Amino acid sequence: MSFDLYFVAPSQAGSDSPDLASGGLTEAGRTQWQRITAQLRELMSDLEVQDGRDQVRLAGASGAIGIDWSSERLHLVVPYWFTDEDQARTVTALLYRVVEIVENETALSSWDDQAKAEFSEDQLPQVAADILERSRIAADMVARRQSNGEPLPEGAEPGAHESGPISEVFR
Repeated sequence: MSFDLYFVAPSQAGSDSPDLASGGLTEAGRTQWQRITAQLRELMSDLEVQDGRDQVRLAGASGAIGIDWSSERLHLVVPYWFTDEDQARTVTALLYRVVEIVENETALSSWDDQAKAEFSEDQLPQVAADILERSRIAADMVARRQSNGEPLPEGAEPGAHESGPISEVFR
């Protein structure tokens, strides 16, 4: 379970069903990726980068924000791991900074598919509240399943996300 943003061409922002950004792994895309990564290292010192032939990913444990850029899409992920109000606000503020960097480097607009709207600073309080609420729901589900002796969904084990940000954010 995660909060997801997609990046779309500005002409499609506001469309009922925008086409997602594509072609991210061209030479120009890789250059943009390097600039994005350099700026994000300033925000998240624990940034982990995975650079493959067909896909590039990065994630930071401190913010548990991941970016996945393949030839099909540019996608940002925030797992529902934040059951404390301060944590939810902190990760949401970090999310906004990450979005600004990606938008500035790619000239794409962030798209919140759940809200069917562009992601904006005005949404931050609501996004923080949603992340907090959904994180608590996820934690409650895990606790109930554990108390009933039921198996947990993959990646839902307590502390599962602590072993490595990329492998855990992009389950």
